[in-house]
Amino acid sequence: MLELNKIYNMDCLEGLKLLDDNSVDSIVTDPPYELGFMGKKWDNTGISYNVDVWKEALRVLKPGGHLLAFGGTRTYHRMACAIEDAGFEIRDQVQWIYGCLSEDTEILTNIGWKNINTLNKTDKVFSYLYRPNNRNSNEIVLSSVNEIFKYDIDDELINLKNDNTDQLITKNHKVLCKLTERIQQNKIRLNNNINNEWMYYDANQFVTGDKIVLPLGAKYDGKYNIGNNLFAELIGWVLSEGWYQNKAVNISQSSVNKNNVSRIRYILSKLNAVYSEYQRERKYKGKRYIEYQFYITGKIADKIQEIIPNKKPTWDLLHLTLKQKIAMFNGLMSGDGNWTGKAFYQNNINTLEWFQILCHLIGKQARINKNKMYVSYHDNPTTEIQEKHKINKIQYKGKVWCINTDIGNFIARRNGKIFITGNSGFPKSMEISRVIDKKLGAEREII
Repeated sequence: MLELNKIYNMDCLEGLKLLDDNSVDSIVTDPPYELGFMGKKWDNTGISYNVDVWKEALRVLKPGGHLLAFGGTRTYHRMACAIEDAGFEIRDQVQWIYGCLSEDTEILTNIGWKNINTLNKTDKVFSYLYRPNNRNSNEIVLSSVNEIFKYDIDDELINLKNDNTDQLITKNHKVLCKLTERIQQNKIRLNNNINNEWMYYDANQFVTGDKIVLPLGAKYDGKYNIGNNLFAELIGWVLSEGWYQNKAVNISQSSVNKNNVSRIRYILSKLNAVYSEYQRERKYKGKRYIEYQFYITGKIADKIQEIIPNKKPTWDLLHLTLKQKIAMFNGLMSGDGNWTGKAFYQNNINTLEWFQILCHLIGKQARINKNKMYVSYHDNPTTEIQEKHKINKIQYKGKVWCINTDIGNFIARRNGKIFITGNSGFPKSMEISRVIDKKLGAEREII
């Protein structure tokens, strides 16, 4: 017979058999979730699905006693079926699925960054739509905000941090990633690929030594069309090297960059733009050069000033078609960028933040150097938390928040670093009826 107030480390099925019938008031248990957690065998035995275990639990319970069994979001249903098959009556289900981010995290909407105090359910947010086994189909899309969750917390948060990302998230927050576990075998370090596709993991599943691949950007093909790729590139040139003079648009370029001079001339010619070209000799640090000025008038100039009225980048430009965004990026980089160093220079922080977002929406990643006022970018839109990056747990007291979207994730920013993360509530399959309502502009009455 088992003693009261004593912990026994033994097989639960064997231990339950040592208890008398109708001798236990209630059972609260947290069995394995059967996820194969980190490849560990103890989380892949099937014990939670074993009907015999739950039959023994029912036998030892007093009449009216209750069983509360914890389960994982992806496998609890199989455990619940086993409990029901054992003779239990399934009653209320309690769920805690609101994984959240720190209060200083922002979310990227179709009209800019929003925080815990400014985001509304009417906003559209950028989400990452990925399709397994099809890398070329991964893209950024606009998604609806179904719910907004905010609450106070006094607990440890998990900090996923390296040079390219800085995420401060609750332990149960869903992280979209590819995970590789580092293991030692005969004093040799091996990599055990747990998954090679994007999957959601609770933040508390990670341990120092895992290689966690995180998405930071993808390609967004917007619906805003300003004509063609050459005109989109011209917009980039004007943003970087242009200025307005009444109704005219000017672009300057130095003879030091002969290829750029030829490129601007070619674009204006192909667009049938009305323009004049002026040249004047200049001197810089004792060296002489020719400054070329392109003076653009007519319809092209009017259209440029209509699209960028203050010669400042707008949020609308981020919704250009993908090809036009890339063409505009090329114009911006040719004007104020360094292709070799993959850096874009501007003396306006708002422009740098806008350019950073542009990079993440054309399949790159970028970060801002505020001291030297430039954005550096990389063509790989992912980053890795490697063994050298310790997964820190930080004590946090304050508000956390998150949203629920149709897609299951969204683009966020913290400490100036952009990343893609899972949302509150486990991602669900598409609800066809909701999509039909959305298409027809119908709204259901909430009863």
